[in-house]
Amino acid sequence: PTSRKKLVNIMIPDGFKILSIPESILFKLKDDAGAFSFIVHQNGSFIRIESEVSINRSVFSASDYYNLKKFYNSIVEKQNETIVLDKISEDGTSERTESGR
Repeated sequence: PTSRKKLVNIMIPDGFKILSIPESILFKLKDDAGAFSFIVHQNGSFIRIESEVSINRSVFSASDYYNLKKFYNSIVEKQNETIVLDKISEDGTSERTESGR
């Protein structure tokens, strides 16, 4: 069994505002064989992202392959979601900016 946790703190610089961030989510494999949590906190101009993948079994049968593949595809998709920022210029106009992780 393994567990990998990543923590990312992002400070949004002055002149930008947050338009959208990924939603928090929890995926689980059947029989509690594994879990993926992705938690996003926003506090003012700070974004904190916590990502954890836990696998609770060391051996999976061939019949579990489809569910494992779907589980890992979901992880990749979630971790590739973007944070969308809006740049506020001095003249009051804005530009949309997208940033991947």
